[in-house]
Amino acid sequence: MKLIIFGCLAGTNPRPGRNHTALALEKDGSLHWFDAGENCSRTMYFMGYKAEQIRRIFISHFHIDHCGGLMGLLGTLRRKKENLETMQIFTPEPGIFPLFYQLLDRTASLWGGTIMEEHSLQDETSAEMGGVKVSWRPNTHLTPGENGKSRSWSFKIEAEGRSIVYSGDVKSPDELGDWLHAPDVLLMETGHHSAPELCRKFKHEKRKIGKLIFLHHGFEILDHYEETWSKARDIWDGELYFAEDGQSFEL
Repeated sequence: MKLIIFGCLAGTNPRPGRNHTALALEKDGSLHWFDAGENCSRTMYFMGYKAEQIRRIFISHFHIDHCGGLMGLLGTLRRKKENLETMQIFTPEPGIFPLFYQLLDRTASLWGGTIMEEHSLQDETSAEMGGVKVSWRPNTHLTPGENGKSRSWSFKIEAEGRSIVYSGDVKSPDELGDWLHAPDVLLMETGHHSAPELCRKFKHEKRKIGKLIFLHHGFEILDHYEETWSKARDIWDGELYFAEDGQSFEL
């Protein structure tokens, strides 16, 4: 089982070697995909993975740095003409994904292949497939929609006795609640938070985190990498990583 980083950048302009946020859990050759930032399908192919390995896609919210590569990713799935399959895509709020699908039909109407089946995160709380359970809970990164329901979400992934928490974009890590109780991996965004301050907070709270992986990097890490790494490393005693595009972690 492997955790794969296809993109680690927050909503800034792309940098050399860094594209917007996208990641996946690989288990038994299948990819359970989270967010789809710009160029994620390109990175996927360069890393040796294929679109037909994707079993389902989860989008935390519809900011462009989390969904700007979704059209390309869906397009690669639609190219597969044999063995017609249904692809589950879990979206943060209803009504937006059909716009993607309509545009895809305009640009790929002659393609066969995968049928996209939308599930709204607002309607369910978890889903299991192939021994991988994904749960989600709302956060306040975005204000609620007109229906009063959340438009931004965080995820917990459970497989083979391991737990992985992906924060998505959050106003506060406290919104992750009991998910911060001894996860094997915490994927924590730093586009809206300071990595050293997060390390200080988690250490003060005596969080037992197996791997602390920062991603969705903002200017603190992009422009002051060595200084920020040194500060964070001095504070956090456990496994610590600043994610890079194309990186993977054995679990």
